[in-house]
Amino acid sequence: MKLFGCCTDTARGVLCVIGAVLLHLTYGYFYTVGRNPLAISCFYFSGNISPYIVDYMNYYNMSVQHTSAVWLTSVGYSMQAIAMPLAGWIATRIGFRIVVICSCVLHSGSIALTYFAVKWGFTAVVLIYGVLGGLGFGAGYSVILAVASAWFPSHRGLIVGLVLGGFGGGALVFTPIQTAFINPNNVKINSTTKSFTDADLLNRVPYAFLLLAGITGSLQIIGFLLMQEKPKTDVQPISSEAFDENHHHNRYLVNLDREKTIDVQPLIVLQASDFYLLWLSVCFSAVPITLVSALFKVAGIQYIHDDLFLTGVSMAASVCNCVGRVLWGIACDRFSFKEPRQKSLSYCGLASCSCVTAAFLCSHRQPPLTFLGRSIWQSTTE
Repeated sequence: MKLFGCCTDTARGVLCVIGAVLLHLTYGYFYTVGRNPLAISCFYFSGNISPYIVDYMNYYNMSVQHTSAVWLTSVGYSMQAIAMPLAGWIATRIGFRIVVICSCVLHSGSIALTYFAVKWGFTAVVLIYGVLGGLGFGAGYSVILAVASAWFPSHRGLIVGLVLGGFGGGALVFTPIQTAFINPNNVKINSTTKSFTDADLLNRVPYAFLLLAGITGSLQIIGFLLMQEKPKTDVQPISSEAFDENHHHNRYLVNLDREKTIDVQPLIVLQASDFYLLWLSVCFSAVPITLVSALFKVAGIQYIHDDLFLTGVSMAASVCNCVGRVLWGIACDRFSFKEPRQKSLSYCGLASCSCVTAAFLCSHRQPPLTFLGRSIWQSTTE
């Protein structure tokens, strides 16, 4: 049977991928607070809304340090790390739909509830925005990737890259919405306090969360309706005996037929040294980039008082992130995972050099140099 000029299965798979991209796009909203150290490409974003949150609470005498914004990202991503494996296990028992529904409700609900949290205090914001939000997008993160990539087993890298490109595009979409709603007139920060003190601007902050929750919720409904699981066929379970035979010091478990799926049990995966190497790789690369990305706007606004310009820097970084994810996915399809990973060792060296270059350019406090420095850093660390 044909649908829109292609076979039904292909059309259903394409629709599923589109739905997955939309869902991950909404999860990428969290990048406007900081970046995600758990994403596959190790990466990203500006804390665009963090200064608004902190300045709003300080305006109403809640005494919050700007550097406290790091807690929003660190708690959120810690909750994501907890939710991902649990949600993946639950999805294998009851199916992905209930997991994704709960994920979307928690995620959009946490954004909406922040309307109240910013009026209660910073601890409430961390609990609602960080804990609930982190559990929300963490629960659906890997489950959605698995469902979407299953439709095109020969192009898993590309599909994962496209979906995560949507995840990286969250800041590209939501950053200008936040700035346009909260600071449409590009009000400058107070030159003395180095913070926003305009009453009209700050009073729009709580309502911004209601708007953003409505947008993310609407996109999640559309994405969820497009998602569908591929019928399970030709799944090859791998026993521990077979794993032992195929995984020696210089041999790896390899699926030569990309059209077939190998089902490896979690306990077997935990026996592989590669699992721990990958885990440590992500862990150690996450810490410095999380700190820099989460505090990008908090620090930048001390020297560059143009809010719209800093928003543009964030959006440029988001574009680099989106493109990089797709390109790395294509590379993994073409060369397998190992070769791109080996190349990433030299790439990490380039990223380290780029941090020095970016810091030098940004230290001149000139907007064009800051834009260039931030873009260089973002493009190499994604």
